Amino acid sequence: MSSHTVDRERLPSMDEPLDAVDTLLTGGGAVGILLYAVALLLGHTEAATVGVGIGVVCVLGALTVRSVVRTIG
Repeated sequence: MSSHTVDRERLPSMDEPLDAVDTLLTGGGAVGILLYAVALLLGHTEAATVGVGIGVVCVLGALTVRSVVRTIG
């Protein structure tokens, strides 16, 4: 019978998932800005407002994740 051992060097660090979340939130901020710009060009003020909301939430989330990464690491 073999025993199952865990190789600690192969386990992902805490920074990797947080980096992925940071990347997704940064992309979400870009999508929010793009939605805002396109909606304004097309004259859809409600969609522009949604774009601003998405952008603000994503930027604040990205800043929060970055401060957590800085605190942890």
